[in-house]
Amino acid sequence: MQRRECQGLFCIRDAQSVRLTHEQPEFIMLLFPILLNLLRARIPRLLDHPALLAHTIYQTVVFDDAIREGGFEIDTVSMYEGIENPPWEGLAGILLRDQGWFDQWLAGEKKCVAKHFGRGTIADQL
Repeated sequence: MQRRECQGLFCIRDAQSVRLTHEQPEFIMLLFPILLNLLRARIPRLLDHPALLAHTIYQTVVFDDAIREGGFEIDTVSMYEGIENPPWEGLAGILLRDQGWFDQWLAGEKKCVAKHFGRGTIADQL
C-alpha cells in the first residue's frame, strides 16, 4: 500500500519527490478556463462594489500563488512543451488585462487607501 502525503494543493504519492506527475499540470491547465469563465461572468456584477471586487481579485491572487507554490509551471503542460513561454501570469493577471476592470479595481484600491490612511499617501501618487 502506498503512503500518501498531502502538501499544499496536491497529494503526492512518494514523500521523497515533490515534483508533479505528468498528469497534474495537464489537469490543472484544464481547470483554468472553467475558473476564468466563472470569474469573467461575475466580475461585471462586482464593478459597482469595490470591496467585493478587491476581495475577489485578492482571492484570485492567493489561488494563483498556491498553484505556483504547488509546482505548476506552464512549460510542463504538453501543449506548451518546447515553446519559449513567459512565466504563467495567473488568473488575476488575465482578468486585470481588461483595462476597464483594472481601472475599476485600481480606483477602489486608491479610495480604500485614502479612506484608511488619509490624503497625502501613496494613493494620491498612483
